[in-house]
Amino acid sequence: MRPITGSDVTDFYNADRDLLVLTQGDQLAYVNREDITDHFAERASSYDYVTTTDGKARVLLTNSTRHDSIGYDPTQLLEADGRLSPAVANLMAERINDYLAEESRRLAARQAAAEVPRPFSTILGGWGNYCAHATVEESARAALGDAADNYNIDGIARDWRQAVNDALPKGVTLSGVAFTGPEYPEYPPESLEIDAVISGVDFQAIADRHRVRNP
Repeated sequence: MRPITGSDVTDFYNADRDLLVLTQGDQLAYVNREDITDHFAERASSYDYVTTTDGKARVLLTNSTRHDSIGYDPTQLLEADGRLSPAVANLMAERINDYLAEESRRLAARQAAAEVPRPFSTILGGWGNYCAHATVEESARAALGDAADNYNIDGIARDWRQAVNDALPKGVTLSGVAFTGPEYPEYPPESLEIDAVISGVDFQAIADRHRVRNP
């Protein structure tokens, strides 16, 4: 697909629709939440996959960003006439492109790694062995407390799991709730503390990307 431009973002906001999505045919489209046919209708946020009346799509931007000013200076978001600032539109487009490019690099790296024969893996324990809750989703809900319903928990769990994987040493991975590593004698490295890796990830920064409504 071609890079997203500031003009694409501006056109989306001018269209006054709920979501800017990328279709399976790599085309940009505007949809409203009522067009989403799966359970994500009310909770869909940026980079979630959804099913619309026209098929599968990926959310790139939500109209709520303009109203909630998530991650942007609200004093610079709109022009005096109420239109989206071109500078902010360009910044939004840049962030989308950066996210998708990084995701593509990660996918390519995983595919390349999958082609390399690996030794049998060692189970290093589950998420619940290093946290107070059994799953990533349960930990996210507990961390957010009463505000959990204001967030897309599935999106948070996906990005939190990826951030933990990025922070783990080579050969150690988190898949679902299971941590695995290479067989002895390559594993275990004495310095690895998985609970410290988890706590070292900025959970709140991840959660902020998946807020779907204000408290």
